[in-house]
Amino acid sequence: LLKREPSRSHLTRAVCREAAQSTFQAMERGEGPMACRSMLAGVVKLLQAPFRVLCSKNTAVELPNTEMLVPMKRPAKPEGNEAVEGTLPHRVVQFSKAAVGQTLHLGHHFIGTGRMSCVCVMLQSDGKLVGHMWEGNRGNADAMGIEYRQYNPSQAAPAANLDDEADEESLLLGGEVVLRLDKVPESTFAIAVVLVATDANQSWSSSLALQRMLDITLTASRAGSKDPFWRYAHAFSGEMSNALMSCCIYRGPHKGWRMEPMNLRMLMMPLEEVSMEPSAAAAEIARLTAHQLRWMMKDRCWTTTSEERRLHRAVEDRSEE
Repeated sequence: LLKREPSRSHLTRAVCREAAQSTFQAMERGEGPMACRSMLAGVVKLLQAPFRVLCSKNTAVELPNTEMLVPMKRPAKPEGNEAVEGTLPHRVVQFSKAAVGQTLHLGHHFIGTGRMSCVCVMLQSDGKLVGHMWEGNRGNADAMGIEYRQYNPSQAAPAANLDDEADEESLLLGGEVVLRLDKVPESTFAIAVVLVATDANQSWSSSLALQRMLDITLTASRAGSKDPFWRYAHAFSGEMSNALMSCCIYRGPHKGWRMEPMNLRMLMMPLEEVSMEPSAAAAEIARLTAHQLRWMMKDRCWTTTSEERRLHRAVEDRSEE
C-alpha cells in the first residue's frame, strides 16, 4: 500500500512500524486478539486520512497548508549541556511574508477543568522587558501588532480537527493571542507567551489548576480559519509549576518573524496566594520571563544578524585572551 501511495510521508511509515512492533510485543504477552484489533483500527484511521499528520506529545508539526511558513535550515537538536531548559530551537518555524502581513491567531486548547489565561511578554533584543499584556491590558492588534483575547470555559468552543479521538465536550479554548507582526513596534524584538490557570477558590496562577489541564496544544491559524497551519502539543512532565512558557515569537532575518515552541515551566510561590491580585501576578510573571530569557534573546538576535550578514560564530572569544 505504501509503495502505491508515494505521497504518504515517511512519518506514516514510522507510525506503521511502531504499530507493528507494539502489536508483536502485545502478542508475546498473550494479548493477541486485543493487539490485532488495535492495529487494525490504526490502519483504518490512516487509510481514512491519508494527508493527516500524526504528532506525538512535545512535537511541532507543519500541517499540509504550508503557504504560511517558509522552509528554513534549523539547528540540530541540542544534546547534553548544550540544551537550555525549556527551549526547542530545532523546532523553530519561519513565517512567510504573506503571514507577516495578515492577522494570525495563536490559540491554546486543553482538556480539564478551570480557566486558562495568557501573559504576553514583549522583550528587547538584549532581554530587557518592554511590557506585557494580559486580560487586564489586552492591547490592540491594529495599533500595536498584538492583542489578547480571554475566553471563559462556558464560551469556549473546540477547534476543528485537533484530535479525532478527543472528547469535544471537554476540549476547551484558553486565551488567544491575535498578531499583526508587521505592526509590532521596532523596540520589540520578541513576544513570549506564558500560560497560567485558575479554578474555584484558587489563585489566579495556580499550580494545582495547571497540573489538572491535560493535552495542552498550541495552534496557529489565519484569521477566519478554524484549520491550523501549525500546532504544538506540550508534553506533560508532572513538574510542579504555576506558569508554562508556551512559545516565543521573535524577529528573523530580512524583516521576517520566527516562532519557537517552548516547554518551560516556572514556579513562583507568591503567586499561589489567593489574596494576590491578578495584575501583580501578571507583572511578576513578566519580570521572571524577561530574566529567564535574557540569554535566549541575545542568542536569537545573534542568529538573526549572522544569517543576514552571513557571519559565523567565532570558535574562541578573543576578547578574553
